Amino acid sequence: MTTVGTPPVCRNCGREIEDGKLDQEGWCAQCRRGVIRRATLSAIAFGALVAVVYLAGMAWAGGFASVFMIFLLALGAILVYVAFKVARRVAFDLVRARAMRATAR
Repeated sequence: MTTVGTPPVCRNCGREIEDGKLDQEGWCAQCRRGVIRRATLSAIAFGALVAVVYLAGMAWAGGFASVFMIFLLALGAILVYVAFKVARRVAFDLVRARAMRATAR
């Protein structure tokens, strides 16, 4: 808890935050941006892996010669988007929990 007149302190980096804007876990915007960046990079890698596996499966099954190729490609794009969003959320939670565990020591 902070007292009146004392700026809040980030729970991750320990800096005093003059504007007083912390997220629900008590992290400053700069620490949160770093976690989001790391989670997004991990999710991009996972999404690319899902896309490569899906396209390889389509090529193996002959989906590129199918009449429904555009439908299959649209379905693959949706699959990659959902995989990216889920992976980013999971990575965000994992990176943040790992950082919180490291600062608790």
